[in-house]
Amino acid sequence: MPTLHHLIGHYTRFGSSRQLLYTFSLLIFFWALFDGIISYVTPLLITQYGFSVRTMGFILSFSAVSGMVFDVLLARYVKRPHYRRMFLLVLLISSVYPLLLMRATTIPLLLVTMSIWGLYYDLVHFGIFDFISRVTPRTEHAQSFGVVDVFRALGYLLAPLLTTMLIGYEIGEKPFVLMFVFLVPAVAIFLVLIGKVTRGTKEFMHVTGESHRRRTFREELRWWRTIVKPLAPVLILTLFLYGIDAAFWTIGPLLAGELQAIHPFGGLLVVAYMAPPLFVGWVVGAATSRFGKKRTAFVALAAGSLVLLSLAIVRHPVFLIGVVFISSFFLSFAWPALNGAFSDYITETPLAEKEIEGIQDVFVNAGYSIGPSVAGILAYATAPVYAFALFGCVGVILAIILFVVTPTHIHLAIPPREA
Repeated sequence: MPTLHHLIGHYTRFGSSRQLLYTFSLLIFFWALFDGIISYVTPLLITQYGFSVRTMGFILSFSAVSGMVFDVLLARYVKRPHYRRMFLLVLLISSVYPLLLMRATTIPLLLVTMSIWGLYYDLVHFGIFDFISRVTPRTEHAQSFGVVDVFRALGYLLAPLLTTMLIGYEIGEKPFVLMFVFLVPAVAIFLVLIGKVTRGTKEFMHVTGESHRRRTFREELRWWRTIVKPLAPVLILTLFLYGIDAAFWTIGPLLAGELQAIHPFGGLLVVAYMAPPLFVGWVVGAATSRFGKKRTAFVALAAGSLVLLSLAIVRHPVFLIGVVFISSFFLSFAWPALNGAFSDYITETPLAEKEIEGIQDVFVNAGYSIGPSVAGILAYATAPVYAFALFGCVGVILAIILFVVTPTHIHLAIPPREA
């Protein structure tokens, strides 16, 4: 397992771009702590206000729906997405979002708040893609996403643990104070990062003046259609992977509660799901270098889903937790490998950066919208453990199909300018 010495070795052995990557990852870590607290307390707040679980699910899904709308608007009106502008806006929104969340006690206000949450979450997503495409070489995209995922997973793992120490029967103000405690170092690290970049950093993505011309609506549709067709296999994989993630956060806590009622280790289910990215991120680059990013993602989905399928017959709580851990271990290879592939497409086709990011994020948000609904229906019709097994069954079949039909190399042909 990677150690602190391993991390320091990574930092000192690589050049300035890698040092920038770790500075950026540290920014993501503190932001993930901030957002992780929000993710943990928001469902509790909504139910504390007296709304039902079904209403809560509708309100939470609205952030993904608004995120899809934002994806379309970004591709249509933003000339050039840049991680500095993206994260500046993220930090500005984050500084006021907790105050809005505290005062959102009605459904209209909660829907507005969820829309803002979907907006700044998408900005982070765009910013990460732009940073890695610019600052790291193409051969290290998957490894770079793996490193970022390590820091992000650590933040989301620690946030609930810290929050549970502060809340009682009601949420109160303490979690909101803790949000700002983590937001302050995020801002400080962002300023340090900008200072490092300003002093001169090699960029691996070069863009001509064509990208600054605003396209017509007809041209934009042509670009989206041209990009979606060759990327369809990886986009379908994106939707399913993020659907699984959303399904876990929807019914995973229910299963954890059931397990904890019969075994003292039952509550570790969430930890078992979140822990693997902490060490998979360090080695995913070696896997993608040998097998390729898309093939690594497809095989990881097949292996993780096959393990997940075994939940249909596993009964002991400790074994259930072990199955979730092993499944998450394999799936943790898929996300950075897949994101690395998208980052490759951005580097190869910088004129289409905002379209590629927007289309990919539409499918991410679609997964986060569909996953909770499907998981809820399956869990209601059967049980949470069988719902996960059914996701595993679909995942195995989907991975095999995508592995067979996806070409080794995907080339994006940029449409000519409209006359």
